[in-house]
Amino acid sequence: MATGPGSFTGVRVGLTTAKAWSEVYRKPIFPTTRLAVLADRAPSTATHVATFIDAQRDQIFAALYSRNSGALNTLIEESVITPDDFFSQAANMSQGDVAWVTLDPHIFESSALARLHSTPNPKLTVVQPPLAAAIALHVVAQPKPFQLDALTLDANYVRRSDAEIFGKKTAAT
Repeated sequence: MATGPGSFTGVRVGLTTAKAWSEVYRKPIFPTTRLAVLADRAPSTATHVATFIDAQRDQIFAALYSRNSGALNTLIEESVITPDDFFSQAANMSQGDVAWVTLDPHIFESSALARLHSTPNPKLTVVQPPLAAAIALHVVAQPKPFQLDALTLDANYVRRSDAEIFGKKTAAT
């Protein structure tokens, strides 16, 4: 089960469905993150993997991983960041040896980093949705998959919802 990041409504509906099935069938939930699932789609030779998806408002959900013996280690935690800031940080931390993986290639292709190169980056992997099978394979491939029950499972929103950000202030706040 991918717990995020993603659209607030999409993550909330998906989690509610998974929690209901977990309760009805009395089965555990094996949570993971969409960005880690995307990292699995990078070429196996990549030592650094940068994953990102559109977060709207000129921002992306992004993370950077290093790969040792097939295992992913997080170098830049999942965050909401501007594309150019993330691409610059990831390129610097990986010393330029990075595989970029995304559902949204137009974000990378229109970035300052891509404009510095005269040819398209050959290490850009574009993943096509849906990701359900990839999520299942990611969880199954873990040596000891992390599991939760429906009551303790929580979303990985990374940022607050639009209602929290743009909502009207109440008299109490």
